[in-house]
Amino acid sequence: MRLTLTVVDPFGGDFADVVLDADPESTVRDIAVELGRQVGRGGAQIIPIGQGPHSPAGNAPTIYVDGYAVDPGATVVTSPLREGAVVSLHDPAGCLPGEP
Repeated sequence: MRLTLTVVDPFGGDFADVVLDADPESTVRDIAVELGRQVGRGGAQIIPIGQGPHSPAGNAPTIYVDGYAVDPGATVVTSPLREGAVVSLHDPAGCLPGEP
């Protein structure tokens, strides 16, 4: 499953446009670890997840979509991660404001 996401770190002021290439059954926790690594690196990144040996998912940041925390145990398919989503790390402040 391939998704283009914008990842924002509202505390560090960094953001990154990433292409997430993940197994549909990958967990949000695994994805959060990789997204946290990509912010601040500059340029678009392609992140392969779930296609090789699993790395430990320690220190996974909480991720937010549409202002709501995403369950770290959810899979890509059952999560709100969709094409073009803005993902905020650690705090919902990086999410786009809702429509009035």
